[in-house]
This record gives sequence, structure tokens and C-alpha cells, in this order.
Amino acid sequence: MVLWSINLEFKVITFLPALMILMAFVGLLGGACYVNVMYKIMNSHELSSSYKELATSIAFIFNDVGVLSASLLSVYISAYMYAEI
Repeated sequence: MVLWSINLEFKVITFLPALMILMAFVGLLGGACYVNVMYKIMNSHELSSSYKELATSIAFIFNDVGVLSASLLSVYISAYMYAEI
């Protein structure tokens, strides 16, 4: 987010394919974190199956809340903070 904010203000990276590659890289990192958390929950030897189900459900809830929060924040930033650009 900081990189894109700086790029918006100072136009450091203007080559569109480079920006697309960076966005894809960030998406892959997010996906890797998501998959690793689910793997750790499902393969934990310390949790019973009912706790694994609960932990998975909680992780899904927080994932959805995070996506919703990011979407709402992007709408706010687009509408109010960068309206004069």
C-alpha cells in the first residue's frame, strides 16, 4: 500500500506491466499466507478435530472481514482522499 501511495504521488513507476507484475506478486504473497495458515490449522497435532473446525471457521470469518475492510477503505480513499487527482 505504501508503494502504491508513493507511486500515486510521485509517479515513480509508470510502466503498466511492471505495476501489474507487482500487483500479482502481492496477490501471490497473500494467497501463500492464506494457504499456509489453513495448512497449519488442518495439520496441527495439538488440536482435536472439533477445534480444527472452529479454528478454520474463525480464520474464514477474519479473512472475510479483512477483505471487506480493505474494500471499504479503498472506496473511501478513492472517493475522498484522491478525488482532486
